[in-house]
Amino acid sequence: MRTGYSGGGYSSTSASKEDWSGIDIKSVLSLGYGPINQTRLEQLVQSGEVTYEVINGVIYFRKVEKTSENSNSGVKSDGGGGGASW
Repeated sequence: MRTGYSGGGYSSTSASKEDWSGIDIKSVLSLGYGPINQTRLEQLVQSGEVTYEVINGVIYFRKVEKTSENSNSGVKSDGGGGGASW
């Protein structure tokens, strides 16, 4: 699916047949989008809804957690910030 990690960007190969080798499929399915293709997975990463991490040459995906508008301090979130929690 990926040819390299230069620039930290995520990009799929131009191969006609999807190659899922090196990708943790369980992490893809656990995103909650059901079975998705690599193009959709790439769109989710580029939109910031999903992030990934490479561990021992295997790519693991996870949803980026959105912050709640109700925090414990009683201050409303402006919607900024957030990020993945591993």
